[in-house]
Amino acid sequence: MFRSIFEDESSNGEGIFEESIILVLAESQDAAKSIAEEIGRGQQTQYQNAEGNLVRWVFLKVWNIYQIQSDKLDHGTELFSRHLKESEVKSISEGFN
Repeated sequence: MFRSIFEDESSNGEGIFEESIILVLAESQDAAKSIAEEIGRGQQTQYQNAEGNLVRWVFLKVWNIYQIQSDKLDHGTELFSRHLKESEVKSISEGFN
């Protein structure tokens, strides 16, 4: 999970977060978590947006580790799925306004 931090006083204070789902090849869940954390820290970045404000993307944490239930990755292999409440679907489908 990443969080976007705007270094601008005019920001409305509502944070923007990015959930990133990545594939990690590891021998155990502990090893997978360590690798995922290293990847997350390596993807932290900062840049100036179109308005000239500094934006930082900060790695927060690895929320979950899921084992893929297939021995090989082929077209159509499910990597991740989850069940959602109706309120969560509404939030996802509305996006950012």
